[in-house]
Amino acid sequence: MKQAEPQPLFTLIVPVYNSQASFDQCLRSIQDQDYKNFEVVIINDGSSDESEAIASKYCNTDNRFYLYSKLNGGVSSARNLGLQHARGTYIAFVDSDDWLSPDYLTQFTILLDGSRCLIMQNHYVYKDGIASKNLDLQSRNYSMEEFSIYFKELNLLSNGHSCSKLYIRSIIEVHKIAFDTTISFAEDCLFMLKYLKYIGCVRFSEYAGYYYRKDNQYSLSSTHKSSVSELNAFLAFVNHLDELKEIFTIDQSTMKYIDIWLAKFYLRSIQASYRRVDEIQLKYRISEQRTAHIYFNRRLMSNLDRSSTNTYTLIAVFIFRFRLFHIYDSYMRLFMKVRQLSSRS
Repeated sequence: MKQAEPQPLFTLIVPVYNSQASFDQCLRSIQDQDYKNFEVVIINDGSSDESEAIASKYCNTDNRFYLYSKLNGGVSSARNLGLQHARGTYIAFVDSDDWLSPDYLTQFTILLDGSRCLIMQNHYVYKDGIASKNLDLQSRNYSMEEFSIYFKELNLLSNGHSCSKLYIRSIIEVHKIAFDTTISFAEDCLFMLKYLKYIGCVRFSEYAGYYYRKDNQYSLSSTHKSSVSELNAFLAFVNHLDELKEIFTIDQSTMKYIDIWLAKFYLRSIQASYRRVDEIQLKYRISEQRTAHIYFNRRLMSNLDRSSTNTYTLIAVFIFRFRLFHIYDSYMRLFMKVRQLSSRS
């Protein structure tokens, strides 16, 4: 009788920081998976609430759960520590305020055939009590020769988050792929872009078993750092996308998609100081603007028009382009106040 193939070990890396309200649901949904051959590497990133105690409860009763605690250093450093402790053939990342359907891992195993692929599932976006599918696409395999097709069709620059993806650990280790701890926005998308250089295909499944909670006010997508911090993230994306352009054939429409995304990313970086909750002094705001202006690219910013950007923002870009920093500062502060008042009414 032919012996059954051994089931591959999955490592689920779960960074946590002050997520006590949703963390138990997250870990319970992992524990209840139909597929049983997995380990859970929990990285407590300096939580000051009950998150560590919740993690310890699972570790004490289930030998597949492991807890490592560190001083707060951000989600990238937490995920990197998780990668160091991972033993699985495959790696998936789960955020501490999200949860999984019971067949989430089983659905991944259906797509495994030994290929060096990035495997992506669809997922649900959960906001205001409503869960909706992220993409309206059919399951499909994409070769790397179809880079332009899948890059744009899967909207990878906006769907580069770590959730609902399956990575091969050996590729990560051999090529020393890690999360960039020097940036604090879209670091998971950068990780994916690095990974794309070393694989042979992208496999997308229309199945959705990951519930991504978007209404968490403390999530990365809801926070804004300094303009300099977000500018560093923008420059990192420019560098990695330039590398991908050298490796793969990219058609004009995909190049346009990339340029529009980069233009909006740059726009986010020059607006970051005005979106922050904590007020910073005028001289620092002007200093951040001067630094950001060094990288102002007129061709890139010309991709922003009324079809993709509101008129008020286009006016702000025009003022910024001509280095009228004090006028830009006054305009942006007024613009943000008007928007805040509008959102309350």
